[in-house]
Amino acid sequence: GVDFELFNSRLSGSIEYYTRSTSDMLYFKDLALSAGSTVASYPVNVGSMRNNGIEVQLNGNIIRKRNLNWDVNLNFTHNKNKITELDPALGEDGLKYSTSILKVGGTVYQSYLYKYAGVDKTDGKATWLKEVYYDKDGNKVSSKKDKDYSYTEIVTTKDVSAATKFDCGTTLLLLYRRFRTLRSPRRLRKSLPGGCFQRRAQARQGRHHA
Repeated sequence: GVDFELFNSRLSGSIEYYTRSTSDMLYFKDLALSAGSTVASYPVNVGSMRNNGIEVQLNGNIIRKRNLNWDVNLNFTHNKNKITELDPALGEDGLKYSTSILKVGGTVYQSYLYKYAGVDKTDGKATWLKEVYYDKDGNKVSSKKDKDYSYTEIVTTKDVSAATKFDCGTTLLLLYRRFRTLRSPRRLRKSLPGGCFQRRAQARQGRHHA
């Protein structure tokens, strides 16, 4: 890090770069029923992650008089989080929760959500994106892991329970002391990374209803 003072101490501050690694993070691994155990899972140390970023602190003496002194302080931090190791049994899909996903190469703030595809003008109902998987002959298969899987088509569905969840990137809000970036639910849906809750015009292009 670097500390500095300029303009007769009117401006001072510090700049620090950091890299912090965390290992042996806990993960509750499921046990097969055939194991005959009385517990469904057990804790193991299999996770690792890395945080690196920069921290900046600025102090400004705006007014310096006999009867008046005005100081301004500013703190700024930029952090990049990356998961570097998980249980190999999780594979490329990682660990999925209801609204988040953890996988190697991703972050602990990764969202796992449905993608909104706009409203059907004929009945006013919401539609959602859905992945449909096919083999090379155009027959549907159950998933990308099927041995005959060849390609994917994106369609829309009005049944949200049948829609596909997508890895939508980070939803970490920007925080500064007691201030934060906060959007209304409608604006947030349109601004989530990875195209989640896509705008109606984008969802209509080249797609049909399931």
